[in-house]
Amino acid sequence: MSASAAWFARVVAAHGLPGAGRARAPGAAPAFAELLAVATREGMTGLLCRAIDAGAVEADGAQRERARRVHEDALARDLRLERLAVRTSTLLAAEGVAHRVLKGPVVARVAYEAPDLRSFRDVDVLVGRDAFERAVRLLTAEGGTRRFGEPRAGFAARYTKGVCVEGVDGCQVDVHVTLAPGPFGLAIPVEELFGSPDTIRVGGVAVPVLGPVHRFLHACYHAALGDDPPRLASLRDVVELVRRGESHADAVLATARRWRGRAVVQRALRLSAATLGVPVPEAYDEWVQRYRPAPLEAAALRSSLPPAAGYARQAAAGLLLLPGARARLHYAASLLFPGREYLADREGSYLRRARRALGLARGSAR
Repeated sequence: MSASAAWFARVVAAHGLPGAGRARAPGAAPAFAELLAVATREGMTGLLCRAIDAGAVEADGAQRERARRVHEDALARDLRLERLAVRTSTLLAAEGVAHRVLKGPVVARVAYEAPDLRSFRDVDVLVGRDAFERAVRLLTAEGGTRRFGEPRAGFAARYTKGVCVEGVDGCQVDVHVTLAPGPFGLAIPVEELFGSPDTIRVGGVAVPVLGPVHRFLHACYHAALGDDPPRLASLRDVVELVRRGESHADAVLATARRWRGRAVVQRALRLSAATLGVPVPEAYDEWVQRYRPAPLEAAALRSSLPPAAGYARQAAAGLLLLPGARARLHYAASLLFPGREYLADREGSYLRRARRALGLARGSAR
């Protein structure tokens, strides 16, 4: 992405936010096609159309029409995904599987002025660890395909963020058992995510979702530990949830402390403010400036960020925050001695895998 396209993308992502800065653009405006491609990839075609209408982004008549058509395509995909979210929720509820619909269609409704300002790429649903395999079987019975293997049977349900089930139409349902990959996801006491139910209506159907505190924390985890560079839409989610009263700072920070994830919240707040050119929310400003993560928390964060980030390194770093000696022992044994089929697709021998794991564990602790 060119420097000018990156700048204009941030202008679009921050459009309409109170206090958003307007620094001088770096050189000439990017080709409109490049900006439109970025907005599409970032789920911001609705914001781009708003920015064009407000004059924040210049566009001629043909470009306006092109942006409108691309936005309509994004909305059509959003509608298909919302139907999939409702169908998935209905299926799980009918089979007695407690669950929470996450992210895209939820944040678009609770955080934004209008849902069409926030597009999304897939459907995310959280289930309990004991219901994970059952939920995946229900979705694959509908024609979906489970992607990616696991070291040993039951490992995904117990120690990972979840798995992706891809439908025959290419749409994906990510079945979660926690809110983040790696050490921070393992540190979350997932049973409490089902303790404060909330609901929203999608297509006229009530679906269960996380409560406000957990919803905001999930947005922070996704913004701080997700893509590199962070998705602009994810950063805006953090700001919008605060604006709409979704963030209760005392409860958020108390929960993040239990989860050993305050460094994640701090990073999400700093990133969203710096990238979008808005101030850190007043309720968090003083805390963001003075908080210093504990050594293990700081090490876990380093393992989750480039250049260290990656499935293998995050898996090794899981030992840092996983609670309980027995769980850590079982986790390490599953990673060191996976099934032979899984091993054959990777290192090829237990000795080579052990050497690699030792190096990753040492690197995560530094």
